[in-house]
Amino acid sequence: MHDTPRTLIDVNTVMNHIIQIIIVDDSQIFLEGIQEFLRRDQDFNIAAIFQSGADLLNNIDDFDPDLILLDIEMPGLNGIETAHQLSRFGLELKLIALTLYSDNQYIDKLVEAGFRGIANKNEISEQLRSIMFRVMQGGLSFPETSRASE
Repeated sequence: MHDTPRTLIDVNTVMNHIIQIIIVDDSQIFLEGIQEFLRRDQDFNIAAIFQSGADLLNNIDDFDPDLILLDIEMPGLNGIETAHQLSRFGLELKLIALTLYSDNQYIDKLVEAGFRGIANKNEISEQLRSIMFRVMQGGLSFPETSRASE
């Protein structure tokens, strides 16, 4: 008898239910755009939207997200600090960093904070969908030039 690989189980789990997403970003314009993009996709449901890391931390107990899209450059508590705080709650969450930067300056810090992937806010398209599914399936999604993709 042969066992089904865990990744296949994870893929089937992802494909059989709507992925609950929390989005955290301080840009109203970006939030409007990503909401429009995700609402067109039946695989995703936006469970909540917050405009700061502090708001997310104050309300996370009210939600059971599959995935959190978290801006790393926000005033006050930035995305990396927010991720560290979430881990102190003992929550095991799948986090994807949102950034405007295309360089890899944050990759090591993101991995240390518990992020599973990164998406460029200027390239929100099918790329984001692929990143979200890869992370939901247990993978990492970082630029190949970083140590995080090894």
